[in-house]
Amino acid sequence: MSQPPNTVTHPLSFLDQQPHIRNYGRHLTIFPFPAFSPSHADAAVHALRTGLAVTLQRFPQLAGSLSIPDRTTGKLRLVHPQNINAATDINRIFSPSFAVVDDPKFSFDTLAARHFDPNDFPADIFCPALLKNHPGLDDGDAYATGPTTLAKDIDVPVMAAQATFVHGGLVLSVWCHHCVADGTGMRRVYSTWSRGVRNGVEITADADEGEGQGDGDGDGGSVEEMLDTLARSSAPEQTLPHPPTAAVKPGLRTGSYQVSTKLLRFSQDKIVALAHTLSTLTRTRISPFIALAALTWSHIHLARSALLSPFSTQSSSLAVVVDLRGRLGGTFERAATYIGNCVLSAKPHIESLPAMVGSISPEAMAPFALRIADALGTFDRGAITARLATLVASNAATPAIDCQDLRFANGPDVYITDWRGMGMDNEWGVPGTSSATPVAMRRACWSGEGGIVVLPRGRGGEGAWEVLVSLAEEDEMELEAGLGGVGGWK
Repeated sequence: MSQPPNTVTHPLSFLDQQPHIRNYGRHLTIFPFPAFSPSHADAAVHALRTGLAVTLQRFPQLAGSLSIPDRTTGKLRLVHPQNINAATDINRIFSPSFAVVDDPKFSFDTLAARHFDPNDFPADIFCPALLKNHPGLDDGDAYATGPTTLAKDIDVPVMAAQATFVHGGLVLSVWCHHCVADGTGMRRVYSTWSRGVRNGVEITADADEGEGQGDGDGDGGSVEEMLDTLARSSAPEQTLPHPPTAAVKPGLRTGSYQVSTKLLRFSQDKIVALAHTLSTLTRTRISPFIALAALTWSHIHLARSALLSPFSTQSSSLAVVVDLRGRLGGTFERAATYIGNCVLSAKPHIESLPAMVGSISPEAMAPFALRIADALGTFDRGAITARLATLVASNAATPAIDCQDLRFANGPDVYITDWRGMGMDNEWGVPGTSSATPVAMRRACWSGEGGIVVLPRGRGGEGAWEVLVSLAEEDEMELEAGLGGVGGWK
């Protein structure tokens, strides 16, 4: 498959090539828009388009497309235009929608009353127009909510965005391919976009406070190349260990079942108090995030206890997604224009989990919290480079998956990803909105059994902790019942 004319190939690292992230990250950024009128809507759309133009100047790969030119390797290729053209690229990627502006089901007040539950934002309404029924999507995936195999040999866009006006509100929906940007990458995208909306001018490369310039240090090449070099330098290439074939864990259920995703909200005061109690019990500093992770992990185990009891080893792992930039330091941390994947998972594990009945006390949560704290504390540069080496070793064929030894779907394991810093503090100042910052950010149209997403929060940490949990429906019901015990955690 030849490269399209007037395009540039953007490098993808071996972490970007992992099969399990070949899907779109889907985000909703929600604003109050109290006085809708055509003129106000036009001003908002113009400002968002201007901000997107600034963003694409800084991250031109977002205007690109993905393909698999060589099926023998199965590797993705990302190409983008040599020059961003506002008249074509912006119009192609971004569109406004007024389809539900008068529909009471989608009024801002109605959505706010349910804490902007992602289940109230259906894909057929909020999927950006560019991706709706795109010919490159897999059959049955009309709204880009599933894996993208590119089996049809038709390129798919890296990103699409839509401003959906609802009665009293504005919802900015962004679908961006995970192989191109991870969570920190999207934080940088939204930071740039919001400043572009607010200022309407080109942003300099050092605009990210506390972050350096460019994508490399001038000598070491791109961050993608540096990741590859770092992984291979941990051992001679010819002796790099291939990831062992993990034993297949038995499924918890044999028949068919439904998976659901719930929005759970936890009291800030209770999470802080739990962190303090767990710190005392474990004699280890337990952060509020670790306390929340231990709370959900232990209660999911409780919810599944009846299913786990027939197995001789009631073990469970929690994959905690970790941004490697700060832990690797140097250029990895300073490269402000690098938005690609730079994450692995710390994997705390508990063997022979005790039987749990009824509510779970902080004493019962303490082992979970201690395992998480220990796993994160020991996930240093040495551990990271060793893990990277096992992944890059298999890159000649199908790339390895970081958590291929764990079973999330119909299994005993769970994973947690932290979106708190995604951008709730970004000041957009979209014309017509009554709040410069978003009132909520959500993961859209998501179902991933065994997954926990800690949703964005402001820097002040005020208000409830909001968490999405995706489990089998029976487990979800048991989880909510368990969290209602001991006076209730929510």
